[in-house]
Amino acid sequence: FRVQITTEGELADSYVQGEITTQPNIIEVSGGKSKIKRIATISAMVELDGQSSDFETDVTPILYDIDGDVIDSTNVTFSKDTVHVKVRVVPTKSVPVYVEVKGKPAEGYRHIQTDYKPETVMVSGAKADLEKLKSITIPLDIQGAKKDVEEEIDLTKYIDSSYKLLEEYSTISIRCVIEKNGKRTFSFVNSDLYLS
Repeated sequence: FRVQITTEGELADSYVQGEITTQPNIIEVSGGKSKIKRIATISAMVELDGQSSDFETDVTPILYDIDGDVIDSTNVTFSKDTVHVKVRVVPTKSVPVYVEVKGKPAEGYRHIQTDYKPETVMVSGAKADLEKLKSITIPLDIQGAKKDVEEEIDLTKYIDSSYKLLEEYSTISIRCVIEKNGKRTFSFVNSDLYLS
């Protein structure tokens, strides 16, 4: 069986879990036929407890049936009693996002405002690289627009490959409000006018 790694707990603030490697990643199990037939997966639990750097640990494999219930491992022999796990711990940073509006709306229209979410995103990467990253700027072209411009933009196109966006921050929703220039008519009578 391939060993599946699960985690429990939290890393230090501003850190996320990176790549996890296991040794061995496949374990052979022997025992009574009926018990072996019940095994659906083998999992090993890694405790996260405020770590802020890469760490290694040895964990005991646990047997699960198809319903996700633990199978008693009495009278079951593993080819390896523990699994050595290496966990990469990656720093993150909150980075502001800015939208740079380019172009002009169509004749007789004007750009009122730009709204977008999220306004900040979480980015992971090497500490030295994160220190260099101050903001992310997204260009948006409104040339010739006669109505609101709405876009869902993939942020990964606007950051260097040395950074990684946390999944929930991978896109940004933008709306530029475009309005038609208004005309107002006023009526005057001679008594309203005076010369200064």
